[in-house]
Amino acid sequence: MLQLLSALRHKCAIGFVGGSDLVKQQEQLGTPSIPVTGLFDFCFAENGLTAYRLGKQMASTSFIGWLGQEKYKQLVNFCLRYIADIDIPVKTGTFVEFRYVMVSVAPLKDAQSSRSRATRGIAFPRSITVSIKMLTSFRCAGMA
Repeated sequence: MLQLLSALRHKCAIGFVGGSDLVKQQEQLGTPSIPVTGLFDFCFAENGLTAYRLGKQMASTSFIGWLGQEKYKQLVNFCLRYIADIDIPVKTGTFVEFRYVMVSVAPLKDAQSSRSRATRGIAFPRSITVSIKMLTSFRCAGMA
């Protein structure tokens, strides 16, 4: 396989994208003596969070680094206030989750399975209505 990739690389640029970090990708794609970043022209670890071109890491910025701490704090405060006022049967889980390049806001957390809700007699229709209303409020507040 490595010979085929090498031959292909002489004809065009090659790369890969994977969800794992670079250490795991090295285990999966590289060899003990050859770094995975040397086998490909482009390497995208953690679904593109970390990028390499010709063996050198490219610049990256976190979501907070791009937005700024003060604006990020305003965003989180808005989301938490909004979620606090939603009338839903159960409020458990992580409603605002920071990831390096994005923020996941989930008024209705998927972590609670339909089965666990059913065993407690809680029914809440899966609908995007809550998310659409939240997004509309977000835009009206000048946050978007």
